[in-house]
Amino acid sequence: MTKENVPEKNKGVRTVVRTEVFLLVLTVFLAYLMGVFCLHDEEYSKEVFNTYYAEKEGTLDGVYMGSSAAYRYFIPPLAYHETGMTVFNLSTSSQPYVMQKYLLEEVMHTQPDTKFVILELRNIVRDPEALSPEAVRKVADSMRFLSPYRVPAIDHSLDFIEEVNGQDLSSRMEYYLSFMLYHNRWKEDISLTDWFSLNDKVPYKGFLLTDKSYSIKKVRDAVPYASRIPVKDAHQEELDELLAYCKTLDDTKVVFVFSPIWTTELRIGMMNDVADQIEAQGFTVWNFNDPTKPYMKEVGLDLMTDFYEKNHVNLLGAAKFTRYMDKLIAEEIKNLPDHRGDPDYASWDKAYDNMVKEVNRDGQEFLQGETWE
Repeated sequence: MTKENVPEKNKGVRTVVRTEVFLLVLTVFLAYLMGVFCLHDEEYSKEVFNTYYAEKEGTLDGVYMGSSAAYRYFIPPLAYHETGMTVFNLSTSSQPYVMQKYLLEEVMHTQPDTKFVILELRNIVRDPEALSPEAVRKVADSMRFLSPYRVPAIDHSLDFIEEVNGQDLSSRMEYYLSFMLYHNRWKEDISLTDWFSLNDKVPYKGFLLTDKSYSIKKVRDAVPYASRIPVKDAHQEELDELLAYCKTLDDTKVVFVFSPIWTTELRIGMMNDVADQIEAQGFTVWNFNDPTKPYMKEVGLDLMTDFYEKNHVNLLGAAKFTRYMDKLIAEEIKNLPDHRGDPDYASWDKAYDNMVKEVNRDGQEFLQGETWE
């Protein structure tokens, strides 16, 4: 190599380095904007994912995934306090079932040692047309910006909506870069707090404790159905794809659950049919809505005290459901470790202690003077 070529080579190296630095800075800046300009919903979807991503790799025994039927029914700090197992609620309101395969991939990527995943499938029996772009955004805006499964999850969901609903969603950039959708916040409601709260977290490992948790609605006209009704073709294709992926997970057990809900015979019939299909392929299903199964009777939910609406349990119902699920999990997943007393799991002790304090402070009337433990 001649001396004249050395400066040219160094110049080329500097150009590559500068380009790489520029791309890195641009990526960090875009990720930052995504955190500021994203969907802020009452269920704290973004904060739930922030909390999940903050969990140290290898410390989660399981992940409970799904819609509000997950974060309203299962109480991770209570399960930890009474059994020592760590199960995180990675759930969002109306979580699209068409995104759950990609969320499973995200769990396998971020927590590869997860022993089991409980997948709530209640939303698979909703009308396909009911899948909304907002429900997609709750997941898309909450996943890590550079997750390898984020873009495929968005694309698949929007393809589904276009095919089923006939909507034109060709302009997808706002889903990949959320600040393009929420940019008007510059001149509307953005505050100084938004710029410094990108890593806000939820306190109870994904369980949502709100005023509704202390409400009671007597479910007087609840009727169980044992009928079987086939799901629509669009649902069936998604179910087949999801089960095919679950079969590839050799070291992580996937269990499916349909939590208790009081709804139409059509929807219950479809749940029962889907549960039969899943069981036929060798998976465990805990279907609380089929009266021929023991789950609803054994969980002991009181229709007069344990629901705040037909679709959701209150705190009393969630405690009963969680304790019964602890039993089912222990029977299904053998030799789960007891992490209580391990300093690496101090955040779980803190989550339980803080939840008890909040319940005893804010739920006095609901608890009728008793303390909750």
